[in-house]
Amino acid sequence: MHIRAHAQFRRLAQSLRALVQDGLIWRQVEPTTPPQVTYGLTEFGRDVSEPLVELFDRITRRLVPPDGQ
Repeated sequence: MHIRAHAQFRRLAQSLRALVQDGLIWRQVEPTTPPQVTYGLTEFGRDVSEPLVELFDRITRRLVPPDGQ
């Protein structure tokens, strides 16, 4: 694995672990070879995502110039 890809994979794994610990997402590991891992939003994650999506949408609209360019 390329060094950059390995670093990105490690960072992703760290971020996912933190989100699981914070209760925003759940993690399920299937005992297969290789293991299959599934992630999803918890109820808490869904609750906090709604206002965040609205906030990001408002910010994005403000960043776009009025003439659309």
